[in-house]
Amino acid sequence: MEVSFTYISTFISLVYGLALSHALSCIAQYLQHYKEIKHYWVWWIWSLFLFFLIGASWWGFFTDWGEVTEWKRYYLLFIMFQSGLLYLVFYSFFDRFEELEDKSLETQFLKNRKPVFISIALLFFTRGILSPLFKLGYF
Repeated sequence: MEVSFTYISTFISLVYGLALSHALSCIAQYLQHYKEIKHYWVWWIWSLFLFFLIGASWWGFFTDWGEVTEWKRYYLLFIMFQSGLLYLVFYSFFDRFEELEDKSLETQFLKNRKPVFISIALLFFTRGILSPLFKLGYF
C-alpha cells in the first residue's frame, strides 16, 4: 500500500501544531501572570529562536520530503523521530505557570537547559546530516 505525502504531512503537521499550541498556551499564562513572574531575557530570546526553529523545520520538511515519490516505511519512522524530538524540545522548554519553580523563568531555563539543548543538537544532527543521507539513498 502506497501512502501519499499529503497523509504523512498532515500527521507530521499535527505534531508540530501540538508543540506550537503548548508553547503558545504557556506564554499566554506567563502574560496573564506577568507581574508574578521573574522574567529572564535569555529565556525570551530562546523562545523566539524556538518559534523560528519550528517554522523552519516545518518548511524544511515540505522542501526535503515533498518530492519523494516512493515512500519506504523507515522514512516515516525517521520523520516521526524528528517531529517527536521537536515536540520534546518544546515540551521541555515551555513549562506551565503552575510548574514554574520560584515563578522564575531563569530558574526554569537553567533547570531544563540540558534536555532542551541535547534534543536541539539531536534535531540539528538528524536534519543536517541524516536527512541528506536519506535523500541521497544511502539508507
